[in-house]
Amino acid sequence: MRHFASHTAALLSLLLLPFWAYSQWVGFTDASSDWLSVGADDQEKDIAVADFNNDGWQDVVVVRKNPFSNPGGQADLLLINTGSTLEDMTAIYAPEFLSNPSDSRDVFAGDLDNDGWTDLVLANTFEDQPIFYHNLGDDGNGDWQGFADVSDDRFPLPLGIFPLQFCAVWGGDVTGDGFLDLYFSNYNPGGLCEDVLLINDGTGHFTDESAARLGNLRNSAFGTSVEIHDMDADGDQDIVKISTLFGVPPWNDNGVYILFNEGDGNFSNWMMVPSSAPYMFTVGDFNRDGLNDLYVVDDSQDYLNIATTVTPDQSITYSTVGASDPRSTGFGGNCKLADIDNDGDLDLGLADVDVDIPPCESGASLRKFTMSRNDGGTLSAPYGNTYHPWNESTFDFGWIDLNNDCYPDL
Repeated sequence: MRHFASHTAALLSLLLLPFWAYSQWVGFTDASSDWLSVGADDQEKDIAVADFNNDGWQDVVVVRKNPFSNPGGQADLLLINTGSTLEDMTAIYAPEFLSNPSDSRDVFAGDLDNDGWTDLVLANTFEDQPIFYHNLGDDGNGDWQGFADVSDDRFPLPLGIFPLQFCAVWGGDVTGDGFLDLYFSNYNPGGLCEDVLLINDGTGHFTDESAARLGNLRNSAFGTSVEIHDMDADGDQDIVKISTLFGVPPWNDNGVYILFNEGDGNFSNWMMVPSSAPYMFTVGDFNRDGLNDLYVVDDSQDYLNIATTVTPDQSITYSTVGASDPRSTGFGGNCKLADIDNDGDLDLGLADVDVDIPPCESGASLRKFTMSRNDGGTLSAPYGNTYHPWNESTFDFGWIDLNNDCYPDL
């Protein structure tokens, strides 16, 4: 199983030191024993970072599941930042994390009812329904009340699809009404399955409008990742997702796909992003030209797709460059962006392990967690093959400014 640095749990809580003091770009110091108050554990699978109690300090939620494809729920974790220290306050502010164990592979944090408090959505697998944890805000006296499960009231449960094995969830306003909608990516080890698009009615209540708005674009085989962004610069939110393992219609291939939003939350046109054997991806404007680009985690060699020209609702042209990091070959995992060195460019963090398998450490250089430096759309590997304490086998990670010094910690 995954190996951990001393006194760490799922996320490696590291203090970011001034980058100018290091010849290899940014340096990190392990501050886990001082900043992380939680027992050691190796079942963490996905991490979300947000200021859940609105006190000005970023907090962390960790969702957990059994290793590989084994059902049997795990209790999730709520770590509250008490001024540079993450403390396990699950029992106090999220007791249903303990009483209602989940089989979650993914978690999305966002304000689903526009009340100013960040809510949570868990993407469950093994035929378990998704979970909506509503942020209860404060009690009027300034005391935070934590999270409550409102799934039965807010979601159209049970969702009428089979199999129901969600691997990913993302929120975005596809209808343009100012409220976050939700997209769940599904998985069928035997072939075709259907994703789910839940539309927000403006009060944080959702209806399943997948068939009407997506048609057969909701089809997936192994839907490992999804994000919602304006990919064609036309002002509406498009859906980007992976379908891999099997070629199911309408894709009939394995790849990363963009579903173009027609402006009203309906989708009919789509395109395949340059990809070979994709497993994860993330979207961001790497070269700051106003167009969204994609970093794709590939089972062979990762690559960066830089958008060059767009025809709204029709097509996007990409320039594809292979990743230079020696730890970017072989099977990889979750990837997330942050301006690590505060130069205005989005840099990359890359986990190496799928949430369902033991550490692969595959590829010529044995994949482990790594970071790539972005300079104007060009990614480099400042650490090369040099081993650092944070080169761990990692299911997931979170960028968090733990001590409010305006530098992202890990």
